[in-house]
Amino acid sequence: MQRQTLHNIRNELAKFEGGSVDLDLDDETGLAILTLNNPRRMNSMTGKMMVDLADCVSELTKWSHGKGLILKGQGGNFCTGGDLTFVKKALHYGGEMAAYQHDTLTRLLNLPLISVALVQGHTLGGGAELSTACDYRVMSSTAKIGFVQMKMGLTTAWGAATRLTRLLGRRKAINLLCSAKILTARSALSEGLADYVIPESCDDELQETKHWLLTNMCSLDPDVIQSLKRLVVRADLRSNSSYAP
Repeated sequence: MQRQTLHNIRNELAKFEGGSVDLDLDDETGLAILTLNNPRRMNSMTGKMMVDLADCVSELTKWSHGKGLILKGQGGNFCTGGDLTFVKKALHYGGEMAAYQHDTLTRLLNLPLISVALVQGHTLGGGAELSTACDYRVMSSTAKIGFVQMKMGLTTAWGAATRLTRLLGRRKAINLLCSAKILTARSALSEGLADYVIPESCDDELQETKHWLLTNMCSLDPDVIQSLKRLVVRADLRSNSSYAP
């Protein structure tokens, strides 16, 4: 989509206030923490938060010290999709909102950083879609995740159908989307949706996620990691030229 069109959509979305998306960059470790901050509404996303997220992704593309990114929610839940108060007011703008989120989440997925969604509490609907825009998903032992849009008579609007199919294959993607089942952390791990379940005894899940990311994928120089991630993204896009998340 043309940048001017996205800019116009951005201006409209920014009118729907509430919550924020906050970015913390640590040049020493090379890890960024991106926090969805609307805990009173289980971190559901307003128009302003969508704009914040897009701006944060743009900032991350220019971070030369970066190795990895952890996307999380504030207050014990990841995200439950779009804020219903905002969504009801912006029903007439649904197509444009989806286009804006498509662009943001595509750029998030293709960042030259290794990204992890820290899935805690409830991660439903658009929140589950958002988690698939990261390379990996680390889940709290008590977390639950589900693509529940079907229960509301809706399809996925933020690109998860494409990303899930690429991640899990056609059969599993159809099953998760059409059944609208809500998975426990262990079930998500078994299905291949989650990559690691944090032990129940862990008392600092963010620190455990940082350790998992640094130990497994982010121990090298940032220039090397960013170059490798770009190579993987290019290879992926070449082999799937019709990819449009």
